[in-house]
Amino acid sequence: MMIEGGRIDHASHANDPAGTLGEMLDFDNAIKLAYEFYTRHPKETLIVVTADHETGGLSIGQASTGYASYPELLDYQKISYDKLRAQFKEMAAKDVKPTKEEIYNILCEDFGFNNENPKMALNRLDSLRIDFFYIHDFDPSCMPKYGEMIKSEIYRTNLVSVHNMAGLAVRIMSEKAGIGWTTGSHTGGAVPVRAIGVWQEKFDGCYDNTDIPKKIYGDL
Repeated sequence: MMIEGGRIDHASHANDPAGTLGEMLDFDNAIKLAYEFYTRHPKETLIVVTADHETGGLSIGQASTGYASYPELLDYQKISYDKLRAQFKEMAAKDVKPTKEEIYNILCEDFGFNNENPKMALNRLDSLRIDFFYIHDFDPSCMPKYGEMIKSEIYRTNLVSVHNMAGLAVRIMSEKAGIGWTTGSHTGGAVPVRAIGVWQEKFDGCYDNTDIPKKIYGDL
């Protein structure tokens, strides 16, 4: 049986820190069920946990927080990138567009920005970026005049993989929590392989990922 936590990859493509963590926890629950089966059938079960690649280049600690990390801040995020993006797309499609205040209220409610915790306060750069993507997503006719003016002030900021307001929300959350990303794509970083059960010793060491099925089938 092969079980894939595919949404881990999707959340990492979006550089969504809380979404990635939530999907990892769901995957962990699936592993627990497999492990319970293993405890009942230890002599005829092999469990291998790995990944086909790393996504996003996730790192703990970044310059914006003085290389400190505050993962507890991720508890403020109540919605994934995908759901927030869908919500904003629906709002943008309506004849009456949301006000900037309404967008700020959503970001406060669903991400905790500008709440009672000083670590979640939005600074001037945060607000400039929100203003830029407000025009980009909800009032594009103003982009040539006002959007480019704002963009000239934020051009030095790391906006890789940020294409809309939802992407900006998860980027700001990452910055507040001290989580870094290098890309919105796959990386060549090595991934761990963990195994328990019959032939578990075959999965020690470093090797090409295409060797994993060969080890499972007994060819290596």
